This record gives sequence, structure tokens and C-alpha cells, in this order.
Amino acid sequence: MDNKYVNKALELSSKVASNVYLDAISKGLMGTLPILIIGSIGCLLGVFPFDPYLQFIEKIGVKTYFLAASTVTTSCLSIYAAFLIGYRLAGSFKCDQIPAGLISVFAFFITTPLTKDSGLMMEFMGAKGLFGAMIAALIATRIYCAFMNVDKLKIKMPEQVPPGVARAFEVLVPATITLIITACIGSACYNLTGLYLNDVIKNGIQGPLGAVGATIPGVMIIYL
Repeated sequence: MDNKYVNKALELSSKVASNVYLDAISKGLMGTLPILIIGSIGCLLGVFPFDPYLQFIEKIGVKTYFLAASTVTTSCLSIYAAFLIGYRLAGSFKCDQIPAGLISVFAFFITTPLTKDSGLMMEFMGAKGLFGAMIAALIATRIYCAFMNVDKLKIKMPEQVPPGVARAFEVLVPATITLIITACIGSACYNLTGLYLNDVIKNGIQGPLGAVGATIPGVMIIYL
């Protein structure tokens, strides 16, 4: 029985590794583990249930910093995930990874609900917006890599120009087009549905999947 479970787990892992999109998600999320651990430790130190300790850290003024460590890590998980997933996927397609990561973050931001003052809603920066961050990163990075394969879109600089500067101009047009497309997708989704793309993903995909996964039949279907 144990061998059966092990073999199925190995089979599943091999399928994930062979799919560049699932592999990017897997490696991207794994890359967030260090900051999640740091944030969890900070949160634990800030709310440890021992009154003398809590009074002490509040008196010396470090409680705020412990809680801030959690805010800028676990509460911003989706931002880190978007960057790392885009970074990993671009590597699979042999494209510049840092621009892809930054474009993925932009795509996530542009599809995330805004406050009344046009600011980002922090509730979507954490685990609540993770599913939307993954999809935004995959779509934006794939579009970017497709345009990077079109030589006519690359601005060629003279050989005298430093390689770093020349590379920045080379990715400028593909990156700009990708940003425009993702912005149009987000705008079209909002105008057609009255909801941001992240809301649509949360209500139409993330919510139902979470509900199904919380049931015994759902777990059996996932396993099968």
C-alpha cells in the first residue's frame, strides 16, 4: 500500500516537473518559503502568549517591528509569488527573468481591486490574492516571452553601448506591449463584469476549488 502511494506521488511529481507552467508555480512558491518563515517567526515573537514578555517588548518598542516583519512578508505573499513565478517561467523559455518578474508583479497589480483612493487593497496582497497572482504571472510572462522571440521588436544598440544598457533597450518594446495588453485585459474584465480580474478569479475559480477541496469527495477526486 505504501509503495502504491509513493509511486503515485512520484508519477505526479514527474508530470509537474515536465510542465513548464506547473513547474514555474511550484518553484516560485517554494522560493517564498524563506520569507514566509521569517514572517511567521516575527508574528510569533510579536504575539507570544506570555504577558510579562508582551509587556517587555512593548515597553522597549520592538513589538511593532516584530509585527511589521509579518506584514511585509506573509501579508505580501502574492507580490513575491507573482515575481518568482514569472522569473521561473521566463527561465524555462530562455528569456530575461528579472523583467519578466517585474512585469508579472505589474500584471498582478493591474488586475487587483483598488481602494476608493485608487490604492492597492492590502487584503489581496496576501494569501487571498495568491491564485490571481499565479494566473497573472503566467499570462503576462508567456506574452512577454512570445514577443521577445520577435527580433523586429528588439531595439538594437551600437556595440559601444554597455551590455546592461543595450539589454534594457532590447526588452523595452516587448515589455511595453505586454504591459499594455495586461492592462487592457484587466480593463476589459472590469468593464464587462464590473469586477476586477482578481475578483473574478477568486469568485469563479479559487472559491469553488477551495469549497470542493474542503470536502471528502473533493479530496478523493483530487487524489484520483
